[in-house]
Amino acid sequence: MAIFALTTTEIKDGIETLLRNLTGRESPTYGERKIIGNSLNAAIVDLCLDRGVSKWRAIQADSTVDTTASTAYVDLDANIFNVISGTVRIEAENLTLSPMSIEYNYVTDPDQDDTGTPAFYAIDSSADPEQIRLRLKPIPNAVFTISFVSESIPDEDSIASFPSWTHACLKDKATLNTLRDLGLAERFPQTMATFAVSYEKRKEDNKASQGLDIPRHINRPYKVRRSRGIQSRLPD
Repeated sequence: MAIFALTTTEIKDGIETLLRNLTGRESPTYGERKIIGNSLNAAIVDLCLDRGVSKWRAIQADSTVDTTASTAYVDLDANIFNVISGTVRIEAENLTLSPMSIEYNYVTDPDQDDTGTPAFYAIDSSADPEQIRLRLKPIPNAVFTISFVSESIPDEDSIASFPSWTHACLKDKATLNTLRDLGLAERFPQTMATFAVSYEKRKEDNKASQGLDIPRHINRPYKVRRSRGIQSRLPD
């Protein structure tokens, strides 16, 4: 059963209603609506960072990219900030690529002339600061489709990919961002405080519920009630 399940539109509508109640104006302007949308986008990023971005399973996705023959690397989508180790593979070749260091790549092939089917990869920087690069060894001698599990920060339209119980938390953070960006924080400090407290509470609840990789009972201390030995309870 979904808890606090909201859509992007519902969150935006809720913030617009709050603004009407606070300011007494009929409806937000086009520019204010843009700020609301940007605030929700920022809230998604904020929540990921507050939680620890690598612990959000919701930001993982199956991805593919095609190599170019005679090119030693391939640049990934700008939203991707990490590739999960052990998931890089060429399915058509039934081959899983092994991670390597940049140093290993250049030490073992200084002239970068080793070509063939890629067997190793490394995460490298690219010419674009917004993109990361998969450097491949050997250099592809043909076009290969590389599959991998990526981690990327989604935009506001991807709220549905987040667990439903995070949506109310995202709404609180988006509301705080909106009031701040519209210059209303100082006019309505009590409203800011209310949403700030709510956000922190829901964020902590999310931390307690997300990313648990072991059963909750593991390492939990238990107190065992002491009882008399069985000999004392046997009939004479």
